[in-house]
Amino acid sequence: MIAIFDVGNTNITIGFFEKNNIKSIDRINTDLANNFSIFSRKLKLILKRHIIKDVFIGSVVPNVTKIIKKIISKYSGITIKFMGKNPKLNIENKYKNKKEVGDDRIANAAASAYYYKHQDVIVIDLGTAITFDVINRKAEYLGGLILPGINLCLRCLAANTAKLPLTKIKNIKRVVGNTTETSIISGISNGFTGAIKYILEKIKKELKIKKAKIILTGGESGFLKIKIDKNQITDKNFTLKGFKIIYDLNFKE
Repeated sequence: MIAIFDVGNTNITIGFFEKNNIKSIDRINTDLANNFSIFSRKLKLILKRHIIKDVFIGSVVPNVTKIIKKIISKYSGITIKFMGKNPKLNIENKYKNKKEVGDDRIANAAASAYYYKHQDVIVIDLGTAITFDVINRKAEYLGGLILPGINLCLRCLAANTAKLPLTKIKNIKRVVGNTTETSIISGISNGFTGAIKYILEKIKKELKIKKAKIILTGGESGFLKIKIDKNQITDKNFTLKGFKIIYDLNFKE
């Protein structure tokens, strides 16, 4: 079994794969890594439930990656695999400075090229930040956009205003809120839905894309019931699948 780590700013997602099938998934809050003993104990309990022959880490949080490496190396002796500076990929990275692209965005591009061959794909990853990534039918990663995520905006509102509370997002039917909570929820959910629709239209127009597969992924992809396109699908494990594809291209025996 292969353990694939997706280390994000909010959560660490661990997928346990047999061949291309995800057998189970565990998540740990990334902030827990600040307490080494608790984090180490929790991670070891997760790993103990599986017979692991290899570990691959994709990460956008370098200091947490070092902590995970230290724990796993001591616990299992497995030599951990990483993306590296020049990994073998199934896409052509057209970003101006290739080193600037996060591991997660490359993984989303790799999954797009693998699962949707010869199609234009736009991946919307709703995490701590919301990223848009565009992969064309020639398997070229063209780049995208980055904006603050849903929970990040909610926390900023609470932290930087005197009277607005920290609110949890949920789906509501009305646009006009009649409480502070519903006003915030409506503003965030409708604001992000509108922004996503607008950005998608601008991407398609700029790149002359008539039809694209729209992938919604990320830890916050279940918060909004966004109806934006008949070709959209939600796959919370899309990034994990992309990392597994990269692992197979570089390390599969």
